[in-house]
Amino acid sequence: MDKNDKSTFIFKLYINIFINYFLIRLLFDTLEIEHNLYMSLIILLLSAVSIVLIYIIWKKPLILASVVLILFPIMIFMYRYEHEIYLKMLQKIDDFIIWASRFLSGLTFLYNQYFYILVVLIIFLLSLITFVFVFKIKSIYPLTIFGTILFLYRWFLFLDKALIYYIFYIMLVLQLYTYRVYKKKENLWINKSISFGPAVYKRWIIYSTSVVVIIVSIVSVFPKNFAPITWRWLDDKVQEIFPQVTEWRNSRKASENYGSSIRFDLSLTQYQESHKRLGGPINRDNVLMMKVKSKEPLYLKGIVKDFYTGAYWKSTEDVFHEQISNTDLTIHKNKEIKGELIVQTIEHINLTTSTLFNSYIPIKVSLEDNTFYTTDEYELFAGILLTKNQRYTIYSIKKEINRDDMNTSSYKKRKEHEKYLQLPEILPKRVVELAKKITKGYKNDYDKVNALVKYLRENYKYTLTPPETPYNRDFVDYFLFDLKEGYCTYFASSLAVLTRSIGIPSRYVEGFKTPNEKDAGIYYVYSSNAHAWTEVYIENIGWVPFEATPAYTGINYDEYFDEKQVENNNETLSNNEITDYRTGNDDMKNSLLENLLQEESNVSVNDFKEEKDNSKGILVIFIILVLLLLSRIIYSYIKIKKILEYDYRENKREGIIKYYLMILSLFKLINKQKLEHETCYEYSNRIIKALPQYLDKLPYITDIFIKSRYGKEEINEDEVLDLKNYFLKCEEYVKKQIGLLKFLFLKYIMMKIYNIKVE
Repeated sequence: MDKNDKSTFIFKLYINIFINYFLIRLLFDTLEIEHNLYMSLIILLLSAVSIVLIYIIWKKPLILASVVLILFPIMIFMYRYEHEIYLKMLQKIDDFIIWASRFLSGLTFLYNQYFYILVVLIIFLLSLITFVFVFKIKSIYPLTIFGTILFLYRWFLFLDKALIYYIFYIMLVLQLYTYRVYKKKENLWINKSISFGPAVYKRWIIYSTSVVVIIVSIVSVFPKNFAPITWRWLDDKVQEIFPQVTEWRNSRKASENYGSSIRFDLSLTQYQESHKRLGGPINRDNVLMMKVKSKEPLYLKGIVKDFYTGAYWKSTEDVFHEQISNTDLTIHKNKEIKGELIVQTIEHINLTTSTLFNSYIPIKVSLEDNTFYTTDEYELFAGILLTKNQRYTIYSIKKEINRDDMNTSSYKKRKEHEKYLQLPEILPKRVVELAKKITKGYKNDYDKVNALVKYLRENYKYTLTPPETPYNRDFVDYFLFDLKEGYCTYFASSLAVLTRSIGIPSRYVEGFKTPNEKDAGIYYVYSSNAHAWTEVYIENIGWVPFEATPAYTGINYDEYFDEKQVENNNETLSNNEITDYRTGNDDMKNSLLENLLQEESNVSVNDFKEEKDNSKGILVIFIILVLLLLSRIIYSYIKIKKILEYDYRENKREGIIKYYLMILSLFKLINKQKLEHETCYEYSNRIIKALPQYLDKLPYITDIFIKSRYGKEEINEDEVLDLKNYFLKCEEYVKKQIGLLKFLFLKYIMMKIYNIKVE
């Protein structure tokens, strides 16, 4: 390796190492792995070692073959004479692969013993990919596209640091590009025997770095938020196909880092240290979180989780429906809901989240911010972050339930409930067998669920100091058969898994349980009131909350089974009357609300009208067309630039022919095209009189073309340059003849000039 090659290698190694670093940082933040200076040094060092190793193996692949040949007899020897050690090693490898695949899929927590091995492997594999981009592929476009997709995708999903990483990443890519331009110029100077010294290289470093920093700095200060365009039909279609886009960043959701990272879950309290690990000992404090005004104690739903990984719960496929404050929720369209109206006013004290806590079935929200969002699971989220002293009012229906519906409940399969029956493949069979054993002999789903609740409440102990669940054990299995003690997350998770094991849909819910007693008409909710419970789908009724944690009073549904009470409350408030209450005068509102709060009433919510807003539909189409147009212009610009800057020294004939055909294309735009029966000389003599004086070299250009196309004489570089210069003059002439706008349209949009094939 000569001095020039060494400098190139060192520069590319530097670029590659830091590209690796920012990609690994993005991965760590995505997986919520703690990052510090020590970890940064490890990443940089391992990246450097990996790239150098890959470079050596790439140059001398026999090294890799030699290593394989050495390892192969060692493995044979261990299999033959150290079989026990061999089996243990295979078991460890198998355990590592299972843990790594689940960890990278977000299905389990970080396990230190395997984590550093995973880091080494990831860095090596990533180094192999980036090594090809940096050292082997001449174009920077693949590297740019690769990074852009990764970083901006994570930024759209509210990982704010991704944009910072991307800025540094792009700076490195641009540095690589400018270095390649410099090396190309350097080779040209050498070939032309132009002398240059080290000062040129130093000036290039200073100028190129300065330009890159200025460009990236200017771009980075541009606004990143975009105003959402409301087109209900298009929104619904896109969300139906790609439900994840409902959580992407936009101006309404950018405020205060809005997104899934600040949706409430128990990791914001002492009940769960991490998003990705349930259980373990906790120390509860008693911080006042919110004040709640309501006629009765409530289960305040914060978040619903449907996917059980074996280590924790997570939400999947949430579709967000945009709603307007003080109007009917559109998710109740064409539904009839009978029951008692419950009004709850909530004020945040020491709680910062975008979640709107609610109970039962919400039908309307009164919120200072005009826009909020709902999911099909009745989760509610504000368009901004709610902080101290901010309040809102939720109007909910406490659904009417009767004994006949409970007695005949038997789940009928529905596609929309499939995710609520999900269980991890690693769940031990004994969990399913236990669920079947407990519910044996019960005929309806309600009694089966009650049997499971009773079993959990009577056979397991409540404690706040259970030990951590081992990394290779299922959380519910470990609780049911080994630990047999825990707090709400243990009991709620177990009930959800047990009900799913017997084919009854269920979901895991996190939020708060208000105290049973009021203080001056207010429920004071503390951090110690954070809670998890289970909602189970009971056929003929819907989603019903169940309390499996023995430290909490069980939910008693007997009050719903008094037939006389149902008969006395058979008056239904129609949807029109609800609309009157919401939109009528203040006297009507106050009178109706007073009656609803003083006596038990049945409420029917049906025929909700979904407001359609197509006013911005044309703007959506316009933006799409503009983006397509820009894409076409960028593509054409790159293609044209490549044609004009192509070095035809290796193929001079092709260069001359291509430029001549492009000249003909230009003249065709001003109706001076070559006729079918004309020879090139006849064409030249015919139109030369109509051309300006600075284009009078057309006969000479024709001679060069004929010599290149049909002759065997040697072509020199000056002749190629003459064709190129003449083409550029023709371009200016045609631009003046047809006008700038038409010329640019034909050049960049229609590609009428450069779309030439040389045969």
